[in-house]
Amino acid sequence: MARISASHTAGLDLLDQLFFNQILVHCLFNQERRWLKSLAEDLDRELTDKGMAGVQRQVVKHGVLCLMEAELSDSLFLLKETYPDNVPPLPEDTTMERLEESERYKLNFFEGYVLAVLSKAHACDKDVIIDITNNLLEKYAQAPSTVRYRLMERMFAFEFIAAPIDCFAWLSRMGVLKSVKHPGAALTSCHAPEFLPRLALLCEFNVLRDHIRRQVKLGTQAADVSVENIRKIVEISDKTIRLLSENKRKETDVNNMASTKNSFAIIDLAEIENPAKVHLFFARLHAYTVRFRVFQGSLASWVGMLCGGTVEVLQQSQDKKTPIFTGEFNEGTSTQEVYEQMSKRGFEITPRAIYDRHRDFKETALRAVTIYYKMKLFENTALPPDVKDLTYEAVSWQCECLTPTPRRNAGSPS
Repeated sequence: MARISASHTAGLDLLDQLFFNQILVHCLFNQERRWLKSLAEDLDRELTDKGMAGVQRQVVKHGVLCLMEAELSDSLFLLKETYPDNVPPLPEDTTMERLEESERYKLNFFEGYVLAVLSKAHACDKDVIIDITNNLLEKYAQAPSTVRYRLMERMFAFEFIAAPIDCFAWLSRMGVLKSVKHPGAALTSCHAPEFLPRLALLCEFNVLRDHIRRQVKLGTQAADVSVENIRKIVEISDKTIRLLSENKRKETDVNNMASTKNSFAIIDLAEIENPAKVHLFFARLHAYTVRFRVFQGSLASWVGMLCGGTVEVLQQSQDKKTPIFTGEFNEGTSTQEVYEQMSKRGFEITPRAIYDRHRDFKETALRAVTIYYKMKLFENTALPPDVKDLTYEAVSWQCECLTPTPRRNAGSPS
């Protein structure tokens, strides 16, 4: 059995992140999508007024979303309203004023770090990012916490509805993902020109979040949860335990090894179609962390699951639902539309297979993301951007338990 490369693993981790956000934004968000649509329009107008174009427009847009995510975040202490018995009180020698000063310092540090990286790595205008951010903050201060939390990721999913499929095609063409069934040489790009620069910036921001958290971390962070403590709460598989252990080992390495301690991965946006550079970038991404995936299937099963998810996205976007699958006469159905879009990109998958994967999707990935969304609604707190998404981790630890029911023998779908 061939050894799975570091870049391959990082590629699947990214694919899972995009898939998770696609499900959340396009299958579960409702009023949140109206906020995202409004922000997208306001942000584009601001960028046009500032004369931003090309790749620099995408870098500035990304920077604004990162700063807004930080500025619109809530205090960690708000979680005490949701979990009064789990969040400890402030230490006796700490006042709310001192807590607020500490949190403000961390946000300023985060924003300054992001601006410095974007300025040095991608030669963007920091002042333009700050001006646009300040122009938009007041309007979106009252947005739901589910919009404000991880705003950059949610907006990316909103803007690029086909992001998972287009990312799969790009990674396959670059040789990062080597699928026998869907070889990269047979695939065609159908994404907008701004997609790849924004995708690369999203990848950079993923590792930058963790890097900044390490820079301001003092002592042992409460968010570091041991395997033993997790097993007291829920049953977890040996595979999950191995991933937890690998994450812990990588965290130790990143914090102590000279090659990773004070570094993070970036890529020249002019090189995002260079296979060698992309391989190196994804190998470096893998050096810092691993992801607990919502969908834990093999590479061969990913295209089918993405197609199943896309069917649900289409269903949720329609006021009048079209049939999903009608067998021999399938024109005008959601599975036929997904089949045609996939064929245009060079993927080979039948409408019947897409229909089957849609059912599997609803019983696995959609259930997991629905649990996550309900938990986030209950928390009603947009945590600071450098804090781990422990809600996601808690859900993903148990995704292996979500399996589709056995399929009946071939026949007409009910």
